[in-house]
Amino acid sequence: MAGVYQFERAGSAFVWVRYWDHRRGKWRNRTTKVRANDPDRARKLAKFIHRIEGENLSATEVPAGTAPDARQLARWVPAWLRATYAESESTLAQYEQRWRAVLAFLQDRRVFYAADVQREHADGYIAWRTTLRKGKAGKSIARNTCIAELKVLAMVLFEAVRRGEIAANPLARLRLRRSAARIKPEFTDAQIGQVRAQLREAPEWMGRAFEIALYTGLRHAETRLRLADVDFSRGEIFVGDPKGGPKRAYTIPLPDELRPMLQQLARAGILLAWSPPTGKGVMPAGMQWRRLFDAAGLGDHSFHSTRVTFISRGCRAGIPEGMMRRLVNHASAEIHAIYQRVEVEDLKQWRPRITLPPPPEVA
Repeated sequence: MAGVYQFERAGSAFVWVRYWDHRRGKWRNRTTKVRANDPDRARKLAKFIHRIEGENLSATEVPAGTAPDARQLARWVPAWLRATYAESESTLAQYEQRWRAVLAFLQDRRVFYAADVQREHADGYIAWRTTLRKGKAGKSIARNTCIAELKVLAMVLFEAVRRGEIAANPLARLRLRRSAARIKPEFTDAQIGQVRAQLREAPEWMGRAFEIALYTGLRHAETRLRLADVDFSRGEIFVGDPKGGPKRAYTIPLPDELRPMLQQLARAGILLAWSPPTGKGVMPAGMQWRRLFDAAGLGDHSFHSTRVTFISRGCRAGIPEGMMRRLVNHASAEIHAIYQRVEVEDLKQWRPRITLPPPPEVA
């Protein structure tokens, strides 16, 4: 068994936890300093447990008592990931995060080499991982997240085969069924107004990200446009690091609605359209968006609903599927190859057909 388990100890007024300490390589009992009768017990425990799990997931060293060996997964995988995905910062960060979760599980099972990984480890991983919590909200880890993390482990084992550490990949054919994804709704004009009302009291970066996504259909990370990639004279935006990395870079028309805001940023010498929140104690961006949409009375919506809205309105406007896919870079490799002859000039006649409420005036 693994995870962080709560219990009440006789003679103690506090809730205790028991967990496997990856840094020390042993089980540990620890008081949370949260009183068992505290009315805010659930929230305080979730925060305490999240901190412990964060410490464990960041512990990538091989536990004491094992001989240093370059073949140990904890030693060669991080460098291999950095070398393999150096050209895509977002993909690298995503895979590193998934690997840290997998490595915590493997170390909990005392598995240090590729040769020690068995098919049953994949079977047990989901049950182990879903007992943990993520984020300050203390939400459980979703099944689809676990499957994505196991795919990174499978990638690592394919590399281990290439290196000659194992003869075959035991996770080559996982065939794990993903949970049905929640259907993200689109925004109506009225709901866009509700979001904008909340954004007036939110950090400035959120307003910029929302407007860029709404008028382009870009994903959240893609809205961090480099102002140097915005060609105001030609009316184009170059998206240099989209989902899938630079090899899938593409160009889209510059929406007239965004021109005033982006020109103002460019004149101010700002390099990026917005920068993510940083610093100790700063709430993660995803949680800030969640709270904003909840405050707007749109609990079923998410930031990605801007993309759903853009695509849905484009389809209703009669934009051909091939053009629409190019506008949002939303194609499989096969479909993308079919339409690769479509140039940005061909898209400019279609982009103005997507109608949305006018943006707030630029001060």
